[in-house]
Amino acid sequence: MGLIMPVELDTHPIGNPWTNYRIYLMSTLIPAIIAFISQLHTVYLIGRERQERTLRNLMRKSGNNTVKALFGKLFPYTVHYSFLVLLANLVMFGFMHFPMSGNWLLMVLVSLLLIPAAQCAGVLISGCIPDPPLAMGICAVYAALSFSLSGFSFPVEAMPHFFDSLSWLYPIRHYYLAYRDIAIFGNGLDQCWSSIVSLLLFGLVFLIGAKMMDLNLNKKQLS
Repeated sequence: MGLIMPVELDTHPIGNPWTNYRIYLMSTLIPAIIAFISQLHTVYLIGRERQERTLRNLMRKSGNNTVKALFGKLFPYTVHYSFLVLLANLVMFGFMHFPMSGNWLLMVLVSLLLIPAAQCAGVLISGCIPDPPLAMGICAVYAALSFSLSGFSFPVEAMPHFFDSLSWLYPIRHYYLAYRDIAIFGNGLDQCWSSIVSLLLFGLVFLIGAKMMDLNLNKKQLS
């Protein structure tokens, strides 16, 4: 045995002593997929308004307030996808008994912030790219890269510095950091507040995307 296995590993991973790969994978991958679909759906909804030439009608109903129009359009889907994320957490941390060392209410808060943050990124893409098919393609590439740059499949710290900086542009990265602090390490708000604030800051992305939509509409009117 000394020749076959000269070094025997005795590992005790924090939060996952069974070294169950399902816990590492599903706890972040499932919310990431739901966020990815919600973001792509956001771009599709705005693009469909453009293709069917109903965007101006939507603006008139909202009093030419782009923020109000987008909020009213996306809010039902925000509720829908937030429910799916909470249901996924219930299945993983409840029925499947994934480790939850911290406060589950704090984890619920982070889950509820993930979907609006992903939708805000979708609004920015739609606002900057008026062409619906191109916007859908850019959104798909952006969301697909989040699986690699979020850190749950490969440590971000081991990536080149450029990708380390790029990872902060993805909502799922901040969700993963909050999940790690709350569920695995059992930390409270004093440790994961930066991830929560980062998810809230995507609201500024929403405002920028709304402003870009205003500019695109004004250009069409002038032309």
